[in-house]
Amino acid sequence: MDYTKIKSRLEDTLSDEKYHHSLATAENAKKLCEITGYKNVEQAYLAALLHDCAKCINKVELKKMADELNFVTEEEKQMPKTLHAPVGALVAQRDFGVFDEEILKAIRYHTVAHPNMTQLEMIVFLADKIREEFGIKYFGADAFDYVETVGLERAMIKSIENGIEHLKNKGAKPCSLTLEALNWLKNTIKVKF
Repeated sequence: MDYTKIKSRLEDTLSDEKYHHSLATAENAKKLCEITGYKNVEQAYLAALLHDCAKCINKVELKKMADELNFVTEEEKQMPKTLHAPVGALVAQRDFGVFDEEILKAIRYHTVAHPNMTQLEMIVFLADKIREEFGIKYFGADAFDYVETVGLERAMIKSIENGIEHLKNKGAKPCSLTLEALNWLKNTIKVKF
């Protein structure tokens, strides 16, 4: 995989802030792979690097592209802040030549989550949330230490619950896929422990 070309193209299409966030998210994914023992580090790195590849597409075009995708729910179409994720899966395939379904799903669900998430999907979801502006505020501890201490599923629960609280404080509500993911994760924890 030629990351130089990918990074160059991302730098051309994203704002400086989103470009640097994408680079940081990819590095976060590598760290999470190390912590969790996920073996396909390159897969996680690429998914995280491309997770926001559609972030700077204007809202009108983003909505138009989402309308053409048969896997975007009507509810999601009403949530413009998260539409870049499913559209990003299309952009990753069309513009970056990514055909690995696992990578495309990790990009597609990095904002809303869903039940039955794979380890890769959880890594990309959390890698996106582990940002300087969250850090201790978001997890109550260093994010990587938190994941190492409580595990991927519990970190996902904490992350989703924090996201729901943030939305409530803004007068918004979460996507039903997010709520389903939270319930699935809580049931997974009960079964595992």
